[in-house]
Amino acid sequence: MKREDTWKIILLGVITVFCFSTLAVALAGLQIYSLSSDEIDYSEVARSTMEKTIYEQGMRGQILDSSGNVLAYDKKIYNICFYRDPTSKREQNGEYSKAIWEVIRLARMEDKSVEFPFWLALDERGEWAFDTGSTDEYVMERRERMFRSNFYVSSVPLGQLYERLCYNYMIDEIDIDFPDNEKLTQEDKLQVLGVWQEMQMNAFNSIPITLVSDVKWKTMMEAETRGGQLPGISVSVKNQRVYPKGTFACHILGYTGLMQSESQLAEYLEKGYQRTDTIGMDGVEYSMEQWLTGNSTRRRGETIVEVDRSGRQIRELSKTEPVDGNTVKLTIDSDLQRVVEKALENIVNRIRNEQEKKVDDPQWLESKKEELQYYESIDRKIRYAQNGAIVVLDMNARVLAMASYPNYDPNLFIIGMDEDQRFRMLEDERNPLYNNAIKAADTPGSVFKMATALAALANDKITVSERISDGGPFTVYDIVNPPRCWISPNRLYVHEDLDLQGAIANSCNYYFYTIAARMGKDGEMLYRYAAKLGLTSKTNIDLPNEKKSVVGSQVSLYDPSKPISGYAQDTWLPVQVRDALKRHLYQCGERWSYNYEDDRLDRCVKALMDMAFSTDQGVEMNIWLREIRRILMEELNMTQEMAYRADIVSEVVRRLNEIKWGGSQTTMTAIGQSISLITPVAMARYVAALGNGGYVYDVQIIDSIISPTGEIIASFDKPVLVNDLSDEIGMYLPVILRGMEGVTSDETGTARKVFDKWDYQDDFGGKTGTAQKSKIDIENNSWFVAIAPIYDPEIAIVVYVPNGYSGAMSGYAVKEILNYYFEQLEAEDVFIMPLPNALAQ
Repeated sequence: MKREDTWKIILLGVITVFCFSTLAVALAGLQIYSLSSDEIDYSEVARSTMEKTIYEQGMRGQILDSSGNVLAYDKKIYNICFYRDPTSKREQNGEYSKAIWEVIRLARMEDKSVEFPFWLALDERGEWAFDTGSTDEYVMERRERMFRSNFYVSSVPLGQLYERLCYNYMIDEIDIDFPDNEKLTQEDKLQVLGVWQEMQMNAFNSIPITLVSDVKWKTMMEAETRGGQLPGISVSVKNQRVYPKGTFACHILGYTGLMQSESQLAEYLEKGYQRTDTIGMDGVEYSMEQWLTGNSTRRRGETIVEVDRSGRQIRELSKTEPVDGNTVKLTIDSDLQRVVEKALENIVNRIRNEQEKKVDDPQWLESKKEELQYYESIDRKIRYAQNGAIVVLDMNARVLAMASYPNYDPNLFIIGMDEDQRFRMLEDERNPLYNNAIKAADTPGSVFKMATALAALANDKITVSERISDGGPFTVYDIVNPPRCWISPNRLYVHEDLDLQGAIANSCNYYFYTIAARMGKDGEMLYRYAAKLGLTSKTNIDLPNEKKSVVGSQVSLYDPSKPISGYAQDTWLPVQVRDALKRHLYQCGERWSYNYEDDRLDRCVKALMDMAFSTDQGVEMNIWLREIRRILMEELNMTQEMAYRADIVSEVVRRLNEIKWGGSQTTMTAIGQSISLITPVAMARYVAALGNGGYVYDVQIIDSIISPTGEIIASFDKPVLVNDLSDEIGMYLPVILRGMEGVTSDETGTARKVFDKWDYQDDFGGKTGTAQKSKIDIENNSWFVAIAPIYDPEIAIVVYVPNGYSGAMSGYAVKEILNYYFEQLEAEDVFIMPLPNALAQ
């Protein structure tokens, strides 16, 4: 190698080392600078920002009618919210106060308000006092302590609280630069303080409070674009439930709302809901919650964001999209539903008008003089028609329409109510929220008679052709006060020589007393058949809080296997008997200087009631008297002298008689009286079974469940069979239906006047039910059931109006419904033939 080449190599090496050294120094400097920059700048950012998870609900599923019309849906709304930095000082709170006032001003511009209760107010003397919304001294004291603690003013005198809070939150500084005509009034300042109180009360939740909901786009954009000038203020997008048809089908749909109780919170939080999520509170919204909701863990979306100390979002870090809830399709026909709702309102008002006319009739007043004087003596008013229900089912017990009156607007639970609306909703004695169709169990009257007839026919106690004449008083079980038919004694000839068809058409009580007595005075045969027809059980309709129907029997009167409570027993009568017996025996003990403990009295009374249930009374009560005396001596250590005293034992016998079933109750049950209580929906299922050949189904109101992408994920088109009675009663049903046809078309039919000369008089069958509630006839329950068309049944209709005067009156509602129904059938039958060669032309 040449000498000059060696030097070239050495020089290249030096240059290379120099370059790498320079690069290393630069990198080291850069790293040191970066570390320094991280330490200074980003640590400051870390102190002023934090990550936050925002949960986003999917849209709640829609509710549709059978044709796909939307009855309930979710819409996106914009809410303006407020959140304060928990560590904020006075100056920052002052900026918050200005921002709050600005939101109040924006809300007022679109006729909305920011209203939160503030527990400090001026009294009638113009002095500051606490008004916490409660009159309970303990509650008032607790709330005042909470208020003072939350605002850190525990030691501030009451008279100085307002000024101190205005100072702490710089309320008086809000309008310092405002012109005189825009200065805040004291009411305005209290409104701002109300927001602060709400914020302090919810501070532990670490979530913003909503100042105003569902603002217009313009208001939302102004709040959003002025975000830097409105510290603590943010805009949130929420889902709001909408019921586009207002009161329509309200008792079917129900409504949504916030969770109300700790048990609800625990249940839904476990499923992934948030405390502020809405849930179904009634109707299909409640029963189909798991299908409709977008709030559960499986459907909830979440976004992780970076926020500053005021809660304002800086940037989005990650996002999981929410999944919408499923759509629920109902079985109801909206057009028919609309007709049914109007018919129900009309019939309640029509009956009420007739009742008021009756009360103004001097002849009626004279006939009811004694009863009205008694009402006056106990300060009781006559009960008029004011509510009711109608149910329409097809022959598979699918709900085509269901209405309860009065109604309500479920939207009011979403957007809020004024005072008048709140009063009507929550304090109206008619209880608009109550679904009479599934919750009102009441005495059915003569619409029960078809069940009595079928029980007797199926057990060979009567034939369809056997004839029975009304004999006036029915003395088989009671010769002192025997029951008799509703028809006047001088017209008994109308009920002479009646077969089954005629007995139904004329609703002859004597006929049904007779066949009930043949089935036995214990009523068990009648009860068992009523149970088969679905009249002693729930219909399992997919709506919450359906009430179970009751048919009179010994176990309905008192069931020793169940606790003695109004919720366990079928009626409250056993509770009343128990309490009356306990009072009587306690007072007897006092007179004889014995102090009977409550537990001991409970055991004794239970033994007495169980004995009455299982033991025959004997000749002139000899068996009962012996057993009562034995129980009193064993359970209460009564002496023989006490146990044989008439004033002690006679009252026990009288009370126990109230829970002992006998022949008189059986005859009353046969005509739908006694303690029988049937819901309109159970009645409709029973009537549908008469029309479909004897098949008792669960009642269905849900047609299908549809996924957010439009797939049917569950279908309920197949009826759920409860009892197949077709073999037992199928051959008798044509006679039953002909009897129902006679109710409206025979010369002496009980509803002939309502349907006389009507176009469709011969196309359907019906049955009136007038259930006596008191000695004032206009207080009777009114029922009317119908099947149409009579020889090829498609629908069953039940109309129920408590205190509705007479069953025939409710026939006017059936007439209104069937007018629509038959007109629709005729329209479907119309077929216009095309002209010859029309297609070629």
